[in-house]
Amino acid sequence: WDKASVPLAQVLEANFETIRSELTALVEQNLFDELSFEDSRAEGQDSWPEGGWRAVQFLSASGASPWSSRACTAAPRTCALLSSRPE
Repeated sequence: WDKASVPLAQVLEANFETIRSELTALVEQNLFDELSFEDSRAEGQDSWPEGGWRAVQFLSASGASPWSSRACTAAPRTCALLSSRPE
């Protein structure tokens, strides 16, 4: 795909260093695995393969604000960037 046709791709590329630095900090602080289980359904957690990909959900499924997750507290610049997008 031409990234010009996907505006979010351009924003993510332009902010790669910020996103990477915050995600690296999550890993170094041993928060990534803990946060990857937050706000995810329990029935899906046991199907994740050992050593497989994990994801951190920045949007909270509960609470007054969808951007008030613990992941957003730990990665505020990434969440500010994502929450500013209309996608």
